[in-house]
Amino acid sequence: MRSEPVTARIISLIALCLLPLTTSAATLTSAPDLTAHPVGYLALVIFALAYLFVMAEEFVHLRKSKPVIIAAGVIYYCRVSSDKQKDDLDRQVQFMCNQSASRNN
Repeated sequence: MRSEPVTARIISLIALCLLPLTTSAATLTSAPDLTAHPVGYLALVIFALAYLFVMAEEFVHLRKSKPVIIAAGVIYYCRVSSDKQKDDLDRQVQFMCNQSASRNN
């Protein structure tokens, strides 16, 4: 059995040490409770429809990924558009743009 190279172990150790920093991203935005909100119910219906399309892949001749990606986009749009305060929406859009820009760099 071959052992891992030393560089792979060092990278793994660094990644493990940086893992707690990922939890701070969850505290930047507070997600509203959508369990009793119409948007929450709409998200469940959209998810169920996408799942039905995935199960009916042979009949509708769509790849499984297409209805899932479309449903995810629609659910995300419903979630973002349901925010009552425009400032909160602007802050979320800015946060998503910053995340996207940091991933591209």
